[in-house]
Amino acid sequence: MNTTNEPILYCWNTVYPYELLNECKADFDEKTGTYILDTLYRTTDVPPPPKQGFAICRNIPEGRWEYVEDHRGKKYWLSDMSWQDQGIPVLYPGELPPDATFTPPLKPAPIYRAELEKLLDDKKKRMRASGIEINGIRFSTSEKAMRSYLTFIEVNRDKENAKQEGWEASDNVWITMTLPLCREVQLAAHKFVDSCFGWYKKKKAELDALPDNRLHEFIV
Repeated sequence: MNTTNEPILYCWNTVYPYELLNECKADFDEKTGTYILDTLYRTTDVPPPPKQGFAICRNIPEGRWEYVEDHRGKKYWLSDMSWQDQGIPVLYPGELPPDATFTPPLKPAPIYRAELEKLLDDKKKRMRASGIEINGIRFSTSEKAMRSYLTFIEVNRDKENAKQEGWEASDNVWITMTLPLCREVQLAAHKFVDSCFGWYKKKKAELDALPDNRLHEFIV
């Protein structure tokens, strides 16, 4: 078989929208000594260069290549879909419905606002739970810890040398608590907790002031 100057064919998918696949070899007809060129799903017609956002497909009725918009890898939503819908994945090249959008529907404002408020509250709790550090020791700032500081100070108000061994400063951190240290910790913890609630109050006011159509701008 003579393969000199073997022609290049371009093949397309057998399924609509007949997307360009690759280059392929032409079949050689031994009887006629010629290559079989334009056949079903193959042509010598050179396709256009790649174009961002488009697939190259074969327009079979008109016998030509054409660009077809390609959104594969994305999801779209229709006007009658809700925020709970997961979106429709784009699997093939082609135009999307006229009302299609890549922006998912927004949650109803009351639900979205409630979620943001919970995120705020959760962050406030995490901030408070992080505790404070004094002299390289991490001290808890939980409500229980705050009560224990006050109790120790009240009970030992007139005992400057008072101390308590085996005091759990924070999870698995054990120390000997003294009255001066407890006063220092209690004061610092009180300021820290106030700052956590101050942050929360400021952010909550910021959220309350936002109109429903701007809730997406809020950063917790």
